[in-house]
Amino acid sequence: MQKKIELRAVARVALGKDNGGLRTDNLVPAVIYGHDFANQNIAVKYSDLEKAYAEGGESVLLDLIVDDGVSHKVIIHAIARDPLKERFIHVDFYKVKMDEKIKTDVALEFVGEAPAVKELGGSLIKAMDHIEIECLPGDLIQTLVIDLSKLKNFGDSIRVADLDIPANITLLSAKDATIVLVEETKAATLEETSTPTAAPTGGEKVDAVEEEKNKEN
Repeated sequence: MQKKIELRAVARVALGKDNGGLRTDNLVPAVIYGHDFANQNIAVKYSDLEKAYAEGGESVLLDLIVDDGVSHKVIIHAIARDPLKERFIHVDFYKVKMDEKIKTDVALEFVGEAPAVKELGGSLIKAMDHIEIECLPGDLIQTLVIDLSKLKNFGDSIRVADLDIPANITLLSAKDATIVLVEETKAATLEETSTPTAAPTGGEKVDAVEEEKNKEN
């Protein structure tokens, strides 16, 4: 079960370009939306959002408390960052219903070390960093752990179907999709494919000339 994560917010009136003042005050503009719920424009303190995101990421259930005291069960549906500074600049919160299933992505956490890499010198190829699931909001998980120690030989891989998924969670990603694999590292080598033919010696050339002269005589 996920630990409870609370995030406080204030209602906002400023929209569009007027949000610049919010960011100056270290507030991040955001919106809450969901089924049968009128969009509500809010703002959250940057440091609070940063902490909540670090604890749960985008696949954790949050208790979002607006300044009127109302608490909303939400997940982070989308988060925008400044492309240069990597700072949060806007967040979309999706208000969930605890009895309705939702679809979301869950991050993959890679742990351990692959023997095929450490001992055999192979190359680790990570093909996926998250998978898509469906479940009730209360059954959400933050991450799925991938144990790399299972990769012992070249060609070994871990697929979506190999994951240990709780029974109350449905996988939506293709089960035959490869998450991670080990490939053999092939060093480039230059090999001689042919041996040069030895040139005839001077004596052989002389003998051939003398033989021709004898034929003429």
